Amino acid sequence: MKSRTLTTAGLGAAAAAALTPVALPATAAAAATKKYVGTLERTHYSNVQVAITVTGKKIKTISVSANPQDQHSYQLESYALPLLHKEALKAQSYKIHTVSGVTTTSDAFISSLYSAMGHAHLL
Repeated sequence: MKSRTLTTAGLGAAAAAALTPVALPATAAAAATKKYVGTLERTHYSNVQVAITVTGKKIKTISVSANPQDQHSYQLESYALPLLHKEALKAQSYKIHTVSGVTTTSDAFISSLYSAMGHAHLL
């Protein structure tokens, strides 16, 4: 079977209108990807700040900025922050469990995430 290209030539007005490309509703604007930054949370051990990228009403990415004060804090945060990141992304919420042993950093992560979600109107 030969493939054919449909054109509007020789068709009635209704058929031609059906084949004419139409502009889609402005739903693309609602699905735009935007970045929101949470507050900088200062702790005894580190400063933590969360940024989220949102498409529609869904968190697509979470990035975390932290600067631990010493090697021990660095090791603890290297373990805890990926866990918090993964759980928050999966839950699509700030209502996640803290990581035992790094409660202060966990609380700072959650607080900054809450702030970013508030800016994104996801609360």
